[in-house]
Amino acid sequence: MATGNREPGTGGSSFCGAATRQRAPNDRDPGTPLPGPRSAVSWLLLLTAAGCQASTTRPPFVPRPDATHAEVQLGIDSATVKLAAALRADSLPVSRIRPFDGYLETPWFDALTLEPTSRRPVGPNVVKVRAWVDPAKPSFSSYEVEGVYVAKVDPSRPARELEVPLPIEHPLSKRLAAVVKKLVAEYGEPEEPPPGPVRPARALGDTLPAKAKPDSTPPAAKTDTTPPRAKSDTTPLPRPKRDTTAAR
Repeated sequence: MATGNREPGTGGSSFCGAATRQRAPNDRDPGTPLPGPRSAVSWLLLLTAAGCQASTTRPPFVPRPDATHAEVQLGIDSATVKLAAALRADSLPVSRIRPFDGYLETPWFDALTLEPTSRRPVGPNVVKVRAWVDPAKPSFSSYEVEGVYVAKVDPSRPARELEVPLPIEHPLSKRLAAVVKKLVAEYGEPEEPPPGPVRPARALGDTLPAKAKPDSTPPAAKTDTTPPRAKSDTTPLPRPKRDTTAAR
């Protein structure tokens, strides 16, 4: 933090480079009114001075949009510590952990040996991991974990603009995904069972009772069950023969 120039006979420090003057308790100019309630300008100056103090140890940039995202049912500080422990258990050299701020990172390290390196970080063989932990829904925290490397050297551009994400098929990307997946399996929200097969919706006509179709088959002829009547004998009866014998 910059320090302002001191005036002769005065001592003090500064906020954001603005020198402040210290007086003795009774060192008051004649005619100066006694202190009273602070004005709005005074409060604004105090807030501006407080804003010059560093309030977080996070970097000034945000995670990349392609960072690995996940949610766990842990507080920010606990989620940060458990992520750092999981990364270290997978041999990743986590060197900076800030549980209160929800942040951790590694130094630049060799992607093959997983050891920190002092050589210039250029190319996908020298990588770096950062992780942000933020509040999510109640009782949950969210992870944003990124793995990056420097594609090229360009002193005219900010260092963050030269970083590019590791490809999905890069070994470190696979390690990070596996670590986060393991934490979600242990502290994440249980997954709901997959829904069963969806039955197709019935058509409107299917919900109505089927009407009986008219029988187009011609009706069979009914058999006559009446017993046959006895036929009357129409043969004429024989006539009696006349007795032609004369009585004698």
